[in-house]
Amino acid sequence: MYSKKILKEKIDSTIERMNDSERKLVELRYTNRNTLSWDQIGYILGFSPDYCRQKLRRKIINKISDTIFVNPYKQEKLKL
Repeated sequence: MYSKKILKEKIDSTIERMNDSERKLVELRYTNRNTLSWDQIGYILGFSPDYCRQKLRRKIINKISDTIFVNPYKQEKLKL
């Protein structure tokens, strides 16, 4: 498995590649000292609380899990 340092670097790198809404959700919900409600996060991001909690959060989890747990069956698109 990964050391804590490598794991942190992988997660940080993944978060840096996220779009603005995804990065802001991570900041507001998980790294903010005072965790905001989904209603508050939705208001700040301009989305419904349900969209933030379900779809946007799921996209973030998938990106981070794909980074940590490499899926050999997932084909990556080549950037040319």
